[in-house]
Amino acid sequence: FNLTAKPQAYNVSQRISIPFEITNRGNGSDSFHLESGFPAEFAAGFAAAAQPDQAVDQTTVLAPGESFKGVVNLVIPSASIDGLRINYPVKAVSRLLSEATQSREVKLTAAAPLLRAIVKTDKVQPAPGEKAVYRVTVLNVGCTAAQGVTLRMNFPPQLEALDYASAGFRQEMKASLVLDGLQIKSGESREFNILFQLKEDSLAGQELLTRAELVNNPLKTAAVFVSNAAYVRQQHGVLARTAPERQVVIPGQALFIPFIVTNTGNVREKFRIAPTVKGAQDVIIFQDLNRDGVRQANEPLVTEVGPLAPKEEASIVMEIKTPRSAADGSLGSGGIVFSSEGDASRSSSAAVQFVYSRPVLELTMAGRDGRIKPGEVASFDLTITNRGSNLAR
Repeated sequence: FNLTAKPQAYNVSQRISIPFEITNRGNGSDSFHLESGFPAEFAAGFAAAAQPDQAVDQTTVLAPGESFKGVVNLVIPSASIDGLRINYPVKAVSRLLSEATQSREVKLTAAAPLLRAIVKTDKVQPAPGEKAVYRVTVLNVGCTAAQGVTLRMNFPPQLEALDYASAGFRQEMKASLVLDGLQIKSGESREFNILFQLKEDSLAGQELLTRAELVNNPLKTAAVFVSNAAYVRQQHGVLARTAPERQVVIPGQALFIPFIVTNTGNVREKFRIAPTVKGAQDVIIFQDLNRDGVRQANEPLVTEVGPLAPKEEASIVMEIKTPRSAADGSLGSGGIVFSSEGDASRSSSAAVQFVYSRPVLELTMAGRDGRIKPGEVASFDLTITNRGSNLAR
């Protein structure tokens, strides 16, 4: 039993034929059963060399010294990697004497495209709203060309793809880009650049991993490659808002100024409170838990607010006790500066201006000049004028 071809490399997923020859060395006519040790996925079978498409499981009857020329037909599985060495036995068994057998090793080497991808971002700590370029390099390190390859880019929901059409990609799903019909020769590499933008609501510390999937459609094989890790950079921010209109205050009145503070950063943190007041003295600041503008028993006085999650809001009220002696028309203001505990340079302020309004009364009295006789009625004119800006009651 002899294999008449030397070991060599064969393309995967293609039907190949390995020639062999069996010679009857006995002294009588005989035929020989043919057996294969290849696994089922190789679909191995035998055929006569003259009729390679007609499967047989034994040789024809051979006279002494006569030979049978045949082929072992098989297909190297498409999942076999390039350079894989394959060794499996085939055996011939005498029909007349089962102890008379010979086996040979069929030695093959798989030849296939071997695709690899390198995915790398130019920014490993992007901030929300920032743009980053992902560079994808596709290589074929196998010994045969790759045809009909699909490159699929799966990116995290924190990223938004911007200029992908210019690189030849189309959007398949919300977080997936696809490039079809790639052809990559042996030893060739292709490079693609895709621009992404990090969404504004991305939280600090979130890991950003982009995956490149290479699908060889003719061979029905796929491989996934992951980018270098990137993490969302911490960003501190705060926004303070209050009623913008000017308020009118009666001296001695308690003034309640509401503030809304929002964590505009992407990290959970506290914010310090620094009040600024002009034209008044007594000030208290409390957290308005039920947002009714009036301090309840369970609402604490505060010098800081939080911790607040990203985009979370809190209601703060500044209570100002105005002096009774304030002059009519005089101005005052009340405001708060909220500063980030993690980055003191990140702050926001809001203020309300108020004007004091009070009645200012002026009394004049006029009487008749001259003398009055006893028993006469004397009359006087009293004139009261309100020269202030508020009603006198």
